[in-house]
Amino acid sequence: MLDKHRVRRYLNVELLPLNLKKDNRVVALLNIVILALQFVSIIQYRSRKALEQQAEALADLVPGNKNRKVKQPTAELLLKRFRPVCAVWVKLPDESISVTILHFDPIHAIILNLLRCPDDIYIRCANNCFQN
Repeated sequence: MLDKHRVRRYLNVELLPLNLKKDNRVVALLNIVILALQFVSIIQYRSRKALEQQAEALADLVPGNKNRKVKQPTAELLLKRFRPVCAVWVKLPDESISVTILHFDPIHAIILNLLRCPDDIYIRCANNCFQN
Protein backbone atom coordinates (compact mmCIF):
# COMPACT_ATOMS: atom_id res chain seq x y z
CA MET A 1 0.00 0.00 0.00
CA LEU A 2 1.22 3.46 -0.86
CA ASP A 3 1.63 5.49 2.30
CA LYS A 4 1.06 9.17 1.49
CA HIS A 5 3.48 10.25 4.20
CA ARG A 6 6.24 8.12 2.72
CA VAL A 7 5.54 9.46 -0.78
CA ARG A 8 5.65 13.01 0.56
CA ARG A 9 8.91 12.29 2.39
CA TYR A 10 10.72 10.83 -0.61
CA LEU A 11 9.35 13.01 -3.36
CA ASN A 12 8.81 16.15 -1.31
CA VAL A 13 5.42 16.71 -2.93
CA GLU A 14 1.86 16.71 -1.72
CA LEU A 15 -0.33 14.46 -3.86
CA LEU A 16 -3.74 15.50 -2.60
CA PRO A 17 -5.75 17.49 -3.47
CA LEU A 18 -5.08 17.44 -7.19
CA ASN A 19 -6.94 19.70 -9.55
CA LEU A 20 -6.15 18.16 -12.91
CA LYS A 21 -8.97 18.53 -15.40
CA LYS A 22 -7.94 15.89 -17.90
CA ASP A 23 -7.71 12.21 -17.07
CA ASN A 24 -4.57 11.75 -19.15
CA ARG A 25 -2.75 14.31 -16.97
CA VAL A 26 -3.69 12.41 -13.82
CA VAL A 27 -2.41 9.20 -15.38
CA ALA A 28 0.81 10.96 -16.46
CA LEU A 29 1.39 12.37 -12.96
CA LEU A 30 0.84 8.97 -11.35
CA ASN A 31 3.23 7.36 -13.84
CA ILE A 32 5.89 9.90 -12.87
CA VAL A 33 5.30 9.26 -9.16
CA ILE A 34 5.53 5.49 -9.67
CA LEU A 35 8.71 5.88 -11.70
CA ALA A 36 10.24 8.08 -8.99
CA LEU A 37 9.36 5.51 -6.33
CA GLN A 38 10.97 2.78 -8.44
CA PHE A 39 14.18 4.83 -8.66
CA VAL A 40 14.14 5.35 -4.89
CA SER A 41 13.62 1.62 -4.34
CA ILE A 42 16.46 0.66 -6.70
CA ILE A 43 18.85 3.16 -5.12
CA GLN A 44 18.07 1.90 -1.63
CA TYR A 45 18.15 -1.80 -2.56
CA ARG A 46 21.42 -1.64 -4.50
CA SER A 47 23.26 0.38 -1.89
CA ARG A 48 22.14 -1.83 0.99
CA LYS A 49 22.90 -5.03 -0.90
CA ALA A 50 26.38 -3.85 -1.87
CA LEU A 51 27.18 -2.76 1.69
CA GLU A 52 25.94 -6.10 2.98
CA GLN A 53 28.12 -8.03 0.50
CA GLN A 54 31.16 -5.91 1.37
CA ALA A 55 30.37 -6.12 5.11
CA GLU A 56 30.90 -2.37 5.36
CA ALA A 57 29.07 0.73 6.53
CA LEU A 58 29.09 4.26 5.12
CA ALA A 59 30.32 7.18 7.18
CA ASP A 60 29.77 10.86 6.39
CA LEU A 61 26.10 10.42 5.48
CA VAL A 62 24.28 11.73 8.52
CA PRO A 63 24.20 15.53 8.68
CA GLY A 64 25.78 16.82 11.86
CA ASN A 65 27.36 13.45 12.68
CA LYS A 66 29.95 12.63 10.03
CA ASN A 67 31.53 9.84 12.08
CA ARG A 68 28.33 7.80 12.41
CA LYS A 69 28.44 4.74 10.17
CA VAL A 70 25.27 3.60 8.41
CA LYS A 71 24.86 -0.02 7.33
CA GLN A 72 21.43 0.41 5.73
CA PRO A 73 21.26 3.89 4.22
CA THR A 74 17.98 5.26 2.97
CA ALA A 75 17.72 6.63 -0.53
CA GLU A 76 16.93 10.00 1.05
CA LEU A 77 20.28 10.08 2.91
CA LEU A 78 22.18 9.03 -0.21
CA LEU A 79 20.50 11.56 -2.48
CA LYS A 80 20.83 14.42 0.00
CA ARG A 81 24.58 13.84 0.03
CA PHE A 82 24.65 14.82 -3.68
CA ARG A 83 22.91 18.19 -3.22
CA PRO A 84 26.08 20.33 -3.24
CA VAL A 85 27.52 18.60 -6.34
CA CYS A 86 27.25 20.73 -9.47
CA ALA A 87 28.74 20.95 -12.94
CA VAL A 88 30.19 24.14 -14.37
CA TRP A 89 30.61 24.54 -18.13
CA VAL A 90 32.99 27.18 -19.45
CA LYS A 91 33.29 28.01 -23.13
CA LEU A 92 36.93 28.72 -23.87
CA PRO A 93 38.19 31.23 -26.47
CA ASP A 94 39.05 28.36 -28.85
CA GLU A 95 35.33 27.36 -28.80
CA SER A 96 36.05 24.23 -26.74
CA ILE A 97 34.12 23.57 -23.56
CA SER A 98 35.69 22.88 -20.20
CA VAL A 99 33.66 21.00 -17.61
CA THR A 100 34.39 21.09 -13.90
CA ILE A 101 32.51 19.18 -11.24
CA LEU A 102 32.37 21.07 -7.95
CA HIS A 103 32.00 19.61 -4.45
CA PHE A 104 32.50 15.99 -5.62
CA ASP A 105 33.99 14.25 -2.59
CA PRO A 106 35.29 10.68 -2.17
CA ILE A 107 31.98 9.70 -0.52
CA HIS A 108 30.22 10.47 -3.80
CA ALA A 109 32.48 8.08 -5.71
CA ILE A 110 31.81 5.41 -3.07
CA ILE A 111 28.04 5.86 -3.35
CA LEU A 112 28.17 5.74 -7.16
CA ASN A 113 30.25 2.57 -6.94
CA LEU A 114 27.64 0.99 -4.62
CA LEU A 115 24.94 1.85 -7.17
CA ARG A 116 27.06 0.38 -10.00
CA CYS A 117 27.40 3.78 -11.71
CA PRO A 118 30.69 4.94 -13.22
CA ASP A 119 32.65 7.51 -11.18
CA ASP A 120 32.82 9.84 -14.18
CA ILE A 121 29.07 9.91 -14.80
CA TYR A 122 28.91 13.69 -14.28
CA ILE A 123 31.65 14.32 -16.84
CA ARG A 124 30.00 11.96 -19.33
CA CYS A 125 26.63 13.69 -18.93
CA ALA A 126 28.20 17.12 -19.22
CA ASN A 127 30.09 16.15 -22.37
CA ASN A 128 26.95 14.65 -23.93
CA CYS A 129 25.10 17.93 -23.43
CA PHE A 130 27.37 19.68 -25.90
CA GLN A 131 27.75 17.06 -28.61
CA ASN A 132 26.22 17.99 -31.97
